[in-house]
Amino acid sequence: MIKVANISKISAFKTYGESMFPLLWDGDVVYLAKKRFDRIAVNDIVCVRKGLPAGRQGDRIFTHRVVYKTDKYLITKGENNQTSDGKIYPKNVIGVVYKIKRGRNEFSIDDLYLIQSTLYFGEIVKVKRTLEKTGIKFVFLKGLPLHLYHEGKHPRRIYADCDILISPKFFSRAKTILRKLGFKEFDSSLSETLGRLKNKSPEVNFLKIVKGFPIFFDIHLEVVFMMTQLGELNALYPQSLLNSLSGKFLREKRDVSVWSHKFPILSSENLLIYLALHLYHHNFKGAYRYDFMKSIISKEQQNFSKIAKLAKEYKLMNFIYPVFLILQKYYGLNFDRDFLNDIRPDSSFARVRKMLYKLNIFDEEQRINSGIERFKNLFYLSPEPFFRKVMVFLDKQVIYTIIWVFLNRVKSIKMVR
Repeated sequence: MIKVANISKISAFKTYGESMFPLLWDGDVVYLAKKRFDRIAVNDIVCVRKGLPAGRQGDRIFTHRVVYKTDKYLITKGENNQTSDGKIYPKNVIGVVYKIKRGRNEFSIDDLYLIQSTLYFGEIVKVKRTLEKTGIKFVFLKGLPLHLYHEGKHPRRIYADCDILISPKFFSRAKTILRKLGFKEFDSSLSETLGRLKNKSPEVNFLKIVKGFPIFFDIHLEVVFMMTQLGELNALYPQSLLNSLSGKFLREKRDVSVWSHKFPILSSENLLIYLALHLYHHNFKGAYRYDFMKSIISKEQQNFSKIAKLAKEYKLMNFIYPVFLILQKYYGLNFDRDFLNDIRPDSSFARVRKMLYKLNIFDEEQRINSGIERFKNLFYLSPEPFFRKVMVFLDKQVIYTIIWVFLNRVKSIKMVR
């Protein structure tokens, strides 16, 4: 918080807290430049002065990322904050960060992005080359190579992870390769017991620290869009369809060139299906995910009839339909009415409308709350008949998780008291 008579005269000040970590550290000094509102862009880091909520006097000053923009206002959010900051109008913007001072070192914010993405890309190339040498078939689902290919420039944010899909029969070899390259496997299970109860692990996560930057690599053994904490849930979506879809994605890939390196990525239509499923997996939240989909749709010609056919064949309409409605509502994309009608779910449409009415795509949730919402969405949007869906509550993984969540909630309430 800054307490001065005229904040508009300040061109640099110290930040406090970790809402923007790892981009900004507690105690960093940020330098600001004035920028016309119409030239402020998504992913700019802006310093904002905004009044406190009703009933409280004064202003709060914060430095957060622009995650969405219209002609009249911005939406900003701290990297580590679960909620966005609401509408930010031109009068609220003090300036845009162009340089950071950390201790005795000064660097531009774009240089920081460049360093991180360059290190990340180098590690990705090492993994790619080694997998190719050992004959492992794989495809990049999302991550830095796809951004560089579609955008043609380094990202203006810290990239979190890179996902590749491989056949389960190659997993043991892939794990050995990543370990030899310095990556360590980490378990993201809610508890050790749940980890043992899982009847499958659809993805495995790896981490490596390179010059202070975390490099995450996720190995997917199938197309992941359901409950990674619970493993196989046949009552809600047939494993046979999931296996078939994963095989299709591995077969129908294309090679693209990024900085003189070839990367296998999904075909254009399969990529849109996957990114829509990924948004469903994150409860339809994350503005940057929609930004990337919009970029792909705007730059590549899409066969939407093929996308609709694929969605029907694999019973994915319920999961992807909300994504295309959100892209139309927030991002100005106009989809053909026939396409939307083709992927519109019949039995779940009322649920979809109710969910979209309450949805804030800019906010996030605590991990447990997010998991509860994901399970509810999976249950209600599942293409399976109701009598089959209710059988999921006889699954020992589900029973244990419900008890675990309940006991955790009780424990949290007691701690608050």
